Amino acid sequence: MLGVDSGKEAVYAKLKISPPELGERKPGYVHFPVSDQFGPAYFKMLNSERRETRKRNGQTYSVWIKVVERNEALDTFVVSIR
Repeated sequence: MLGVDSGKEAVYAKLKISPPELGERKPGYVHFPVSDQFGPAYFKMLNSERRETRKRNGQTYSVWIKVVERNEALDTFVVSIR
């Protein structure tokens, strides 16, 4: 079973890791090659959702809200790290 919520949390945590200095290693840092495949549209899809905390009947829960329509990059990234 795929834990989508925890997968998205893991992806966004990895994307927040600052780039390493030359010769340095940073576990979890994600490197994207210079390529037309990784242009603005890709990164827009990769950052296409945000987590929102809500409350209903005294219970707090969170949901992922799409902020742009296409989110294939995020979905495939989540699957790739699981």
